[in-house]
Amino acid sequence: MIQPSAVFQVAQEEMGENGGFSNAGLSFASGADLLVGQDVQIRPGTTSTSGGITTVTTDLVRLWPSQITGTVGSVDTSKGTFTLTGLSPLFTGAMPAVTTITVETLSGMLVLDGSGSGLPTVGTVSVKGLLFNTFNTSGMPTRVTRTMRQQHDD
Repeated sequence: MIQPSAVFQVAQEEMGENGGFSNAGLSFASGADLLVGQDVQIRPGTTSTSGGITTVTTDLVRLWPSQITGTVGSVDTSKGTFTLTGLSPLFTGAMPAVTTITVETLSGMLVLDGSGSGLPTVGTVSVKGLLFNTFNTSGMPTRVTRTMRQQHDD
């Protein structure tokens, strides 16, 4: 249970020096910003158990980087973004279903397949970063990343 006065934080230090990105247009400020697939850390407060269900209250929720694997969809090199489709049932089975995620790359992005850097154009990739619930503004979540691994079939 999130207390009404809870603080919501983004673990920007995980994304590079001085946070490494501007989260303009990306919000993590309330329970409405929570989304399936996010990795969050809480500061546990009081606990209670009723009917075999344990409830933990918290006054701090912090968003941490997580990793998602999917297929590269459309690519916009001018914006440094691409879409990730072919997501796991964790996303496609959610309510509402998440079928596409916009990936926003940061400067100095590292592609961990030996090719250096740059946007992928095809194939399967694993993307590590922060996942924001941007359904209300773009119709799909947004992943902000600095690290990506190109998956190969060999």
